[in-house]
Amino acid sequence: MQLHAELGYKDNLVVEGEQFHLWVIEGPASVKEEIPAEICGLNIVFTDNQEPYRTRKVRILNGAHTSLVPVGYLYGIDKVRESLEDEVVGKFLKDAIFNEICPTLDLSKEELEQFSNDVLDRFRNPYLEHALMSISLNSTSKYKTRVLPSVLEYIKRKNENPKHLLFSLAALIAFYKGERGDEKYVVKDDQSVLDFFAEQWVKGDAASVVKATLKNTAFWGTDLTQFEGLEETVTNSLESIITNGMKATLQAFVK
Repeated sequence: MQLHAELGYKDNLVVEGEQFHLWVIEGPASVKEEIPAEICGLNIVFTDNQEPYRTRKVRILNGAHTSLVPVGYLYGIDKVRESLEDEVVGKFLKDAIFNEICPTLDLSKEELEQFSNDVLDRFRNPYLEHALMSISLNSTSKYKTRVLPSVLEYIKRKNENPKHLLFSLAALIAFYKGERGDEKYVVKDDQSVLDFFAEQWVKGDAASVVKATLKNTAFWGTDLTQFEGLEETVTNSLESIITNGMKATLQAFVK
């Protein structure tokens, strides 16, 4: 280990970690007196309800990962850090987070923006080579738990569709085709999910694939075609991805 070389001896208590850290503690106010974390400058939050912080983490950090994977990978990028460094993909992800995920959460705007910026800094960490394909495992169920709640809450609050998060859904459907240009890749998911998309893609009709996917309540717990304009939005994006490729489609989308 490099640190051992710098120290000049082997320290078995040395552990690797990130500068990014957050510890949310739920309990009575007296707990804060027992753990005076502010003295040490630690990022510890004491609260009587940690649910908003858990939701923030799942929707922003995990949701950003899941939203990014099919878009970035089909764009031709393999790593999270490289995605943030790319002008087009990076802008797509930032717009999705700040304009469509954050407005669905109930913490203060300042807290949400600070957390989002911390997450993006973490994604840019040059010492983390986080492969998009490793995050792609079980992407359909991840979209359901990490991204779909933001989609539905955005529709509820804004009475309109979140175009970035739905673009990611279109990219997700395209991702399950297993093709990136002339390259073939293996998608990892439950066999039932893989069989479903294989059956749909045999048809080759984007509109049919979208309809069948959105109506699959086993995936989403609800029929997504019931939301006005959602099916059309996803279909238009998928048709463009198939016809024009992800690069041209995304470059036009983020303008």
